[in-house]
Amino acid sequence: MDTSIFIRIIAITCFSGLISAITVPFIIKYGVKKNLVDIPDERKRHSKPIVRIGGTAIGLSIFLSLSLAFFLNWIDPTTWSFLKVSLTASFVLLILGLADDIY
Repeated sequence: MDTSIFIRIIAITCFSGLISAITVPFIIKYGVKKNLVDIPDERKRHSKPIVRIGGTAIGLSIFLSLSLAFFLNWIDPTTWSFLKVSLTASFVLLILGLADDIY
């Protein structure tokens, strides 16, 4: 593997992790404020209420990091069409999961 590609992968991964680390506390506060929590019962393993919309932070971080890679031309143009379809499908699943968590 080319060293520059490896460095780009590490940079995008770190950027995604940073975005997740920044957004998770805000998502948790928002979820608690809007009462978007999963209440424990006899079927659940957790003993305290947990926020149901945490996947939003992860989905957002992946979307933003791949968008950054695209705008920096770090993505090979031959794979862009596959990535575009994958991102679109992932975004639709994120929205459906978020709607399921809220409603």
